[in-house]
Order: sequence, then structure tokens, then C-alpha cells
Amino acid sequence: MRKEYIDNGRVLLVFKHFPLSGHEIAPAAAQAAWCAGCQSKFWELHDRLFGFSGHLKGLDLEATSKEVGLDMAAYNRCRTGAEAEQAVRADRTEGDNLKVTGTPLFYFGRVRADRRVQVEQVLSGAKSVDAFKGVLDRLL
Repeated sequence: MRKEYIDNGRVLLVFKHFPLSGHEIAPAAAQAAWCAGCQSKFWELHDRLFGFSGHLKGLDLEATSKEVGLDMAAYNRCRTGAEAEQAVRADRTEGDNLKVTGTPLFYFGRVRADRRVQVEQVLSGAKSVDAFKGVLDRLL
């Protein structure tokens, strides 16, 4: 999907953090992923963290961050600073304003002349690659 749609510039993928309140470690994991993104390692950490499937613990977060090859000194400064927390909180607020109630949630649309996105379709929950391709191919 990344090669066919994103890497070649046909589709712009925007990820927004929406840590659910029922997941104790979710805010810290979102901040960790944001900080990994500051080192161009967002997706590597994101994919590993989501691989834990609800069994994520604080210790796993630190160990997993090391596994993706982050500069740990810079990463730890980022995690203890206010910027990551503010960024994740802003994403969460945006989701709340859009009445998001769960994840994953995917909005598909077109960028208008005023640079705003006109949402054309929404997919909620885990979906197949074919479901995503169907929506993207129709919109493209």
C-alpha cells in the first residue's frame, strides 16, 4: 500500500494520535511515537508498539524505542519535554471535536483549493487491504 499509493505521491497519509482513555499506557506510547517521528522513525516505532496488541507496559516502551535505533538521549529529552505531550493532546482534541469514539478510524478525501480536506468516505475498524484499495482507487 505504501509503495503503490503513498511513496509515489498519489496519496497523502496523515496520522493523528488518539490515545483511548481505557489504555493506561496509550498517551505515553503516542508521545513516544511522536518523538520517534522527530528522528524519522515514527512508523518503525508505531508498528512495533501496535504489535504488542494491548500488552504494552512502560518497560516495553523503553526497550522497543531502543530497538528501532533512536538516539536515546534526544528521544528522552523529547519525551520529558512539553512539545510531545502538547502535540498528542492537540490530536486528541481534534478527534474529540470530530466525535471520534474509537480507533482505528480512517478519513478519505480530497484536498480543496483552500487546502482543507473534503471528506468523501470514512472507514472504521480494522479493514482489509482490498477495502482500502477500493476506496483509494475510486477517489483517484
